[in-house]
Amino acid sequence: MLHLAWIAALFLLSCGSVTEPSEPAAVCTPACGGSVCGDDGCGGSCGTCDEGLRCEAGACVPDGCTPACSGRACGDDGCGGSCGTCDEGLRCDAAGACVPGACVPDCGSRVCGDDGCGGSCGSCSGEDTCEDGACVCAPDCTGRVCGDDGCGGSCGTCEGGLVCNTREGACSDTCSADCAGRVCGDDGCGGSCGSCAGGDSCDGAGQCVCTPSCEGRTCGDDGCGGSCGSCDAGQACGDAGRCAWPERTLSGHVMPIFEAKCTSCHAGNRASADLDLSSASLAWAGLVNTPASCGSRMLVEPGLPEESYLVAKVTGVGMCSGAKMPGGSVPDLTSGEIATLRAWIGRGALAD
Repeated sequence: MLHLAWIAALFLLSCGSVTEPSEPAAVCTPACGGSVCGDDGCGGSCGTCDEGLRCEAGACVPDGCTPACSGRACGDDGCGGSCGTCDEGLRCDAAGACVPGACVPDCGSRVCGDDGCGGSCGSCSGEDTCEDGACVCAPDCTGRVCGDDGCGGSCGTCEGGLVCNTREGACSDTCSADCAGRVCGDDGCGGSCGSCAGGDSCDGAGQCVCTPSCEGRTCGDDGCGGSCGSCDAGQACGDAGRCAWPERTLSGHVMPIFEAKCTSCHAGNRASADLDLSSASLAWAGLVNTPASCGSRMLVEPGLPEESYLVAKVTGVGMCSGAKMPGGSVPDLTSGEIATLRAWIGRGALAD
C-alpha cells in the first residue's frame, strides 16, 4: 500500500494541476462618430489634420488659434467656428448675446469674420487668420530655429559660425544655394531664385501662381477667375465685393406700388384687416414689426425680406392663412414690384 501511495504522488507531480480556460480578451470597438481627427478610443486614430491645422475635440481647427467664447452665447469664436446660435425670434449682436429683433448685418470696417447676423464680412487670403475683423498673418516656427517665420519675421539666427538652411529652418556648417526648377522664392540660403510679376505669389515649390484674394469681399471675382461668393436673389455685388440691396425708399418706391395695387382694400376707416396703406406713415406703422394674423412672423421684419409675411402674401409662398394678395380683379405684383418690396425690407424697411 505504501508503494502505491508513492506512485500516485509521483503521478500528480508529473502531470501538474489542471488549468481552467481563460476568458477571451475584450474587443475594443473604435468610436469616431463625427470626429475627423484624434483618438478613436482604442489607441488608434480617427484621422489627422492637414498642415496648418490642429485637432481640437475631434475637429481640425487653424493651428495657433484659440476659440474665444467667454461671455458669448452666439456668433463667431474667432477661429471659424461658432459660440452657439440663437433661438427663433432672437438675433446675435456684436457682443455675442442673443437679443430680440431682426438682424441687420453690419460689417463696418471689418474685412473678415462674423457680420453680426451669422453671415460673413469676408475671408482672409492664404493662411492669414481673422482677428477682430482684420486679417493678420500668423507666424509659424514649428520645427524651425532660424529663417523666415512666414510673416516676414524670423524664427531665430544661427551662432558659432553656422549658417541657416532657410528652407528647412536648420543651422548647419555650410549651405548650398539651389534654384533648380524654381523661378521664385528662397534659394535655401537666404538668397532669392527670382520674384513674381503682378499680383502673383510664389508657392512652396518656387512657382509663381495666382493667389485668390477675397479679403473683405463676400462676392465677385477672386482675382484668379474664381469667386468670393454669390449674393441672395435681388441683391447685387458692389465694386467693393459686398452684397447689397439696391436703394429703395418707402415714399419714392414702395408707396406707388401700394397705391396702384393695395389701397382699393387697405385704406380708410374700413381698411381690410385694419391695415391702412394709404400714406407712408400709416403703412410703416401698420407693417413694420407688426405681428401677422397667423404664425409667429412679422408683416415686415427689417432686414429680413424672406421672413416678412408681406412678401409671403404677395408671392403666395409660405402663407399660413387667406389668399394671395392683391385679390379680386387687381393684377398680381410684377416681379419688379416684388423685388422693390424685398429691397426696401432688406435695407432695413426705413420710414424714409
